[in-house]
Amino acid sequence: MPNFSMSIKERKTLMDASYDRWMATYRQHSNEKTAVLGLLQRIFSILHDKNIAISDHFLDLGCGDGEFAIGLIDTLKKIGIPINKYTGLDTDSISLSKSAGNFTHHKPEITTRYIEGNCYEGHMLDDIAPASIALLSQMVYYANDRLDEFMQRIVDTLGFNGIALWVQDAGPLSDMNILTANYNCFNKDTNPIGSDPNTQAKLKDTITRQDLDHVSIEFMTHLTFPALTLAQWQEIEDSKGIVKDSDTTTIKTTKDLLAFTLQGPLEGLDDATRKNFLDDVRKLLDKQDSKLHIVTECIMVLSKEKTSELLPLLNQITQTLVGDTTFKPAIKEGLAI
Repeated sequence: MPNFSMSIKERKTLMDASYDRWMATYRQHSNEKTAVLGLLQRIFSILHDKNIAISDHFLDLGCGDGEFAIGLIDTLKKIGIPINKYTGLDTDSISLSKSAGNFTHHKPEITTRYIEGNCYEGHMLDDIAPASIALLSQMVYYANDRLDEFMQRIVDTLGFNGIALWVQDAGPLSDMNILTANYNCFNKDTNPIGSDPNTQAKLKDTITRQDLDHVSIEFMTHLTFPALTLAQWQEIEDSKGIVKDSDTTTIKTTKDLLAFTLQGPLEGLDDATRKNFLDDVRKLLDKQDSKLHIVTECIMVLSKEKTSELLPLLNQITQTLVGDTTFKPAIKEGLAI
C-alpha cells in the first residue's frame, strides 16, 4: 500500500483546488480527444446515413471548459446532425464560466444551460430535458457506491435513440491505471479521494446487472510528457511535486501531468513512495518516447426508448472498426484493439 504524508482532508483540499488544472493539462498533452472524436465521427456518420434519428440536446456531465463537447458538436454538425441545446454540469463554477465563454465564442447559436453541483447527487438531474447524447469522460473514478443509482438516472435522462458515452481508461492495460493502482490505491475508508483502478470492471458490472443495451470499443491513446533531463527530474523530486511560481513551463506541465497520472497531489505521498512513483514513470517514459500508453474504452449505453435497428447497427459498426485498417489513421494514433 502507498504511504501518505497528509491527512485525507488535506489531500482532498489540494484535489479540489488543483484537479481542473490537472485535467486541462492532461487534455492538452493527450490524443484522447482526437481519438474519441475520430471514433464517434465514424459511428455517427453511419447512424446518420441509416436515418437513425436523435434529438438535438447534448448533456455534458463533468463538463469542465466545454471544449471536448464543442469538438464533438462540431463533428456532429459536419455529419449533418445539429445540436441546438447544450447542458453542462460541473462542481466548479470557474469551469462553468469558461465553458459558457467558449460556447459564446464558438457556438453562439446553441442555447446553453449550466448547473453547478455534484452530478452524483440524484436531484441534480431531476429537471434535465431528454438528451440525445450524454458525455461522461473519466467520470466513474469517484462514483464509489453511487454508480448503480447514477447509471439509472443517466439512462432515464436519455431521449429516443439517446446514447450515453462513457469514456474511461481500460483497467490494467493502461499505464496510468497501473500507476494509480500502485501508488494511489482506492480505499474508501483510508483514501476516499483516490481513484479506483477497477472502475472499468465496476462500470461494466453495473451495466450488465441493470441489463442495459450497450456496445463498447477499446483503442490506444497516449499522454505525452515534456522531455526532461535527470536534473529536472531531481528538481521535481526535491520540490515534492509542489507547483511553484518560479517553475518553468516545462516543470509546471510535468508536475500537473504527474498529479493527473497519480490522481492525487504528489506532495501527499511520503518521500520514499513519491521517489518510487517518479522512478516508475520516468522508466516508462524513457522506453516509450516520452509517452504513457493509455488504453481507452468508449462504452455506449443506449436509451430504453429506441428503434429496434440501433443496437444491432452499433454492434455491426464497432465490429467493423476493430478489423478496419483505416481506423488507425482515422483517429490519428488511436488503434482499435
